[in-house]
Amino acid sequence: IRGDGPIEALQPPRLAANKALADGFRLSADAPGGTVEGSRKRFSAVIRAESPDVVEIPPIEYPYFDPDRGVYAVARSTAIPITVRAAQQLAPSALEGLDAPVASDRSAARPLNGLLGIETSEAGLLASETPVRPAAVMLALAVPPALFVLAWGYLTFVHPRAADETRRRRNNAAREASNRLSRAKRLDARAQAAEVAAALRGYVADRLNEPPGRVTGRVALDMLSARGVKPETCHRYAALLEHCEHVTFSGTDDAPNTLAREAHACLAELERQRP
Repeated sequence: IRGDGPIEALQPPRLAANKALADGFRLSADAPGGTVEGSRKRFSAVIRAESPDVVEIPPIEYPYFDPDRGVYAVARSTAIPITVRAAQQLAPSALEGLDAPVASDRSAARPLNGLLGIETSEAGLLASETPVRPAAVMLALAVPPALFVLAWGYLTFVHPRAADETRRRRNNAAREASNRLSRAKRLDARAQAAEVAAALRGYVADRLNEPPGRVTGRVALDMLSARGVKPETCHRYAALLEHCEHVTFSGTDDAPNTLAREAHACLAELERQRP
């Protein structure tokens, strides 16, 4: 998807809502991941044809706001012709005439208390003895202490640093977001909306110790609900982000700096509930 403005804020296309695609292909339940490349964002998804009758990947639809015409529109890609071949299957008739596995001498041994294949003779047991090598003994003696040292080093040095980083992100989440919102007031409407959305998503990512790219859409709301955030607060958060997206694509805002003030209030409400 190509365009101007905050490309990183674009949401992935809803593949499951495309009936032609959903009827002919098996789709992943996960949302396609996106990567930003200059002025475009690329979404990648794995789809699998359900039958050899599928002859093309149907057009992918993506709704957007056209700032030149001031209306919402839907962009469609061109269909991609494909050839699907049926997977080869082995018919039952192909198994006829195959030789059965030859039983080994051990499996034909005399039963002992209902068990087969157990060596009982002293000569056979001595012949199958595996000699113990000095190198194997040294390895067995050296590995446990080495593992202990590695585990001790991780728990002593690495794990506390990771815990400290998580604690630092949580404690600084509100301050970082508030600073970004304050700076956003000096920007134009479109840039302010993008910065406000990024500040809110960054706050949630820091509080939950998640990558910023994961706390988007319904996933972020589910995470907040799981942390005890009230439904009305989640709704306010989602509505504010939707308003930001509208302003980002349209480039106009009837009340300048309203987004930043609303975001400060939403941030304070989230802080009181400590997700």
